[in-house]
Amino acid sequence: MDLPPAWSQICPCGRTFSVPQAYTYHKRSCEKTKKRLSGALEKAKEIWRAKKRQKVDKLAANEALALRSSDTNAIPESSPTDSVPTAVAQNVTVSSYSNIFPCYIEYLTFNQGTVNSGSAPMDIDRSIAERRVRREHRQLPKRYRDILPDPPAALPMPPQSPQPPHVEPMVTSSLVLLPVRKILKSTRNAFGLFRQYYATHFPERDPDENLTLEDLMDTNSGISPQPPMNSYHPYPNRSSFLLGEWYWNDGSKKSQSSFKNLVEVVGDPAFRPEDVAVTNWKCIDAQLGGEPRDGGDEGEGSWEDEAVDGDWVETSIKIKVPFHKRTLHPGQEEFEAGVFYHRKLVSVIREKISRSSSFPHLHLEPFELYCQPNGTAEPVRVHGELYSSTAFIDAHHDLQSSPKEPGCDLPRVIVALMFASDGTQLTAFSSAKLWPLYLWIGNESKYRRTKPSCGAFEHIAYFESVSKAS
Repeated sequence: MDLPPAWSQICPCGRTFSVPQAYTYHKRSCEKTKKRLSGALEKAKEIWRAKKRQKVDKLAANEALALRSSDTNAIPESSPTDSVPTAVAQNVTVSSYSNIFPCYIEYLTFNQGTVNSGSAPMDIDRSIAERRVRREHRQLPKRYRDILPDPPAALPMPPQSPQPPHVEPMVTSSLVLLPVRKILKSTRNAFGLFRQYYATHFPERDPDENLTLEDLMDTNSGISPQPPMNSYHPYPNRSSFLLGEWYWNDGSKKSQSSFKNLVEVVGDPAFRPEDVAVTNWKCIDAQLGGEPRDGGDEGEGSWEDEAVDGDWVETSIKIKVPFHKRTLHPGQEEFEAGVFYHRKLVSVIREKISRSSSFPHLHLEPFELYCQPNGTAEPVRVHGELYSSTAFIDAHHDLQSSPKEPGCDLPRVIVALMFASDGTQLTAFSSAKLWPLYLWIGNESKYRRTKPSCGAFEHIAYFESVSKAS
């Protein structure tokens, strides 16, 4: 039986190996193998540099011949040294053309003084990708670009003095003569959005006229609130604040971690025991809990907004409870369930409309919003605001079609009311809470209603919490 020949390998140093693994380990430390490998790498590198140098010289020669042939027709032969334009000469390198056109080098040296003073010289050892000029600002692909919002297009100017249509006198006085309305379309903005009105003319006032990019984006208003004089209020100083924070935030049952936090507070170099010794803790706890500062009774009804001109109304809530006929007093009996603090809606609406900071942003003329990217596409209805909804537009048309009040020529508009309510915890140190009722005007854009800095919501009522029966 013939056996396969055994594997063997001879190293350049003269040693013979019959195991591949042993030969692999030996090559890592063999000096002759390393020298032989480094010599082969140097030869390969020299061959690569020679081929690259030939390519670069050939490319430079072709460019120089092209420049020379293109400039000989425009420049007279009497000035051979001016055969290369200044703009082209600034990009020519000495190392590329020194062995091809010596006259170019003389021209560059004589006229430019220093060649490539503002850029690094061409290095043939560098790859073409490394020598390529990099653009500082690269544009993102279209799918990654963030298109900023664009305000609606401006409306056409309304007529200065719209003349009412001439109406022939009617015999029947019961008929209501209404102005002829028509469909009016505005121009499209950058996103292809346009407004469509059903009216006699465009509105005289456009709330979106002064709309800026900041109004459409969730950015800071740039106005930083003024910090209070004492940033640790109601605590008088920093040491009292740190100790009070440890007391309230570390839980009612103290632990080892809580004791460690106390040691950190007391061991703080800025902690001053004399500041804590004179602190009125009882008064501070009363302020944090929403109780009267001096222990007196402020009376119910003192927690509502005082900024409004006293238009809060206090109404007692009474409910009728039926009793069975077999009880001692059968029938219905009226009970007082509490007090309801609220504001009248008419006064809130009048105040909102008459306010100079909010009235310019109210949309009194509803419209339909459409999107038409190009002239050939079919317009698509866009829903995004309350004053552009179908319900708002129908209510506005019904109001305009109804007979006017006798002797009143004022414009009639629809005011949309939006309500919201949620329980609010007043402080983190007690169980004091309120359940307010908020009001938004739907004629204002959602971009302004959702910004707290615009102050678009109004407090109109506070609900009473149901007390547990004892």
